[in-house]
Amino acid sequence: MSDKVMALITTVPIIIIMLIIQIITPKLTRRDIYFGVRVPVEEVAKEELTNIYKEYIKNNLVISVIYILVFSILVYSSEKFWVIIQILGICLYLIISFLIYYRSNKKVKEIKDKNGWYKIKKSVTVIDTNFTKNKRKSVLVSPWWFMIPEIIIVMNIIIGINVYDRLPDLIPTHWNALGQVDGWTKKSYKAMIQMPFVQFFMTLVLFFSYKIIGWSKQQINASNPEESRERNIIFRRRWSGYMVIMVILLNLLFTYINLNILQVINTSGKGMMVVTFLVTGLILILSIYMSLTTGQGGSRIKLKRETNTSSGLVDRDDDKYWKLGNSIYVNKDDPSLFVEKRFGIGWTMNYGRIESIIITIVLLALIIAMPLFFR
Repeated sequence: MSDKVMALITTVPIIIIMLIIQIITPKLTRRDIYFGVRVPVEEVAKEELTNIYKEYIKNNLVISVIYILVFSILVYSSEKFWVIIQILGICLYLIISFLIYYRSNKKVKEIKDKNGWYKIKKSVTVIDTNFTKNKRKSVLVSPWWFMIPEIIIVMNIIIGINVYDRLPDLIPTHWNALGQVDGWTKKSYKAMIQMPFVQFFMTLVLFFSYKIIGWSKQQINASNPEESRERNIIFRRRWSGYMVIMVILLNLLFTYINLNILQVINTSGKGMMVVTFLVTGLILILSIYMSLTTGQGGSRIKLKRETNTSSGLVDRDDDKYWKLGNSIYVNKDDPSLFVEKRFGIGWTMNYGRIESIIITIVLLALIIAMPLFFR
């Protein structure tokens, strides 16, 4: 099997998964958020808005089928540049997916402006002081779980030191899509700590993400604050637990790769590829399951007791603070650094605060500097 065929076998499923996620994401957001736009809950099921979702699905399916065909032809027919086409192909697909979403987002905004929904409704912002005071203690799973990946990292360093003298002058560092070694480096202590360093950086980023879940701005639905608060607590606890599971699985995967690099174990290239796909597939399946059963802010969580009562109030219309298809939040008057995403599951930063800009720059600098340091 050629490298190009293997590239297609691995890349096309990624595009299909991205397509599926793109299609189901509008159903995972909060009930009063439709394609990133805040709308009254009772309007979501009406034909005017549901038609936008139907068109959104059709556009994604048609464009994706054409894209996959063109992409496959270009990769298979190219002799020299198929790797570049493969990488750029995924990036271009992400851009196209965003443009499809942006078109739907714009249509919902037009309908909202035309109907003037929030001009006749009383909107408020609900703050639960007890939730803010106790959320870090009662919402997140224990941070002590992160001791497990830390122990794994230390074990990798100890193993590397113990086997260093037995390593050959050249050690493998990279495997291609066929599971064949296509990258080597000279034996050195710098090379030996490369994987533990990557593990440490990844664990640090995921621990920071875990803390963001506790730090993020509370968002309680004004129409039913009690149930909204309960869902939000469950939502945060579930995703903090997911962060722990993911960081442990990834550290185990990197340890497996590191043990092959250090030649403590000798797995075939295909065996490594299978293990890598199994672990990453498990993480992906778990994230999709979590998204489908939890929803953004806990919107899909089924409570034991649901009153179905409403206060008649709606959440404050804050669309003006969301830019670029409501994907970037900019509010200088909001003290919160982290807020829930409008489209998708998770959190984003308030780029109206200088701290958010600094965090982003530092993170990008570290990501760029790390491979340069080990080169």
